[in-house]
Amino acid sequence: MKIKIVGTVILVMVVITAGASAFAITTAAPSSQVQNVEVHVMYADLMVYPSLAEITSLSTIVFQGTVEEVLPSYRVAPKDIPNAKTVGYLMTDVIVRVNKVVYGSAEVTNTTITIPHTGGQQGNVKYLLEGSPISEKGKTYLFFVQLDTDNVYRLVGDTQGRFLIQNGKLTPVSDDAENFPAGKILKGMSIANLERDFRRLTNR
Repeated sequence: MKIKIVGTVILVMVVITAGASAFAITTAAPSSQVQNVEVHVMYADLMVYPSLAEITSLSTIVFQGTVEEVLPSYRVAPKDIPNAKTVGYLMTDVIVRVNKVVYGSAEVTNTTITIPHTGGQQGNVKYLLEGSPISEKGKTYLFFVQLDTDNVYRLVGDTQGRFLIQNGKLTPVSDDAENFPAGKILKGMSIANLERDFRRLTNR
């Protein structure tokens, strides 16, 4: 982890997806305040993958999954600077039931896996990663995830590797995600057509 302090802004290099991302986190004052909740907005310089083939090549599994539980948020704080508790940010683990594997080992079908999401809320303090909402309990998504060396499943490219499934069709999870190459390809596609054409779309 690399940390640079510039005034009241901390730039943190941290692996939150299958790739490094740079964050600018405001630490002195909240970005806004809504109903007595301090909202801090984080910005990430994410690597943009040019194709589904590349996202898939980095994925251990691609699957349809339903969020069973959103766990309490926890603080991630740099260890090598003073007063770290005041300059960290929040993460939230999401437990997902694997309904159907589209790519990779089918052994995880009907099991649950935990996927960390950047952002969350503790008390009256909330952290949001711009353009990347936390997956919601009860909703079903298409996930592209990589199992890293710490045995943690991480989203590949954050919102580039996560699509909401509604009425059998894929929807990017945010307006920002619609503008990524993967979002443009998959927006409005039926999950049935994705499964049928997955090999052609990803060269797998």
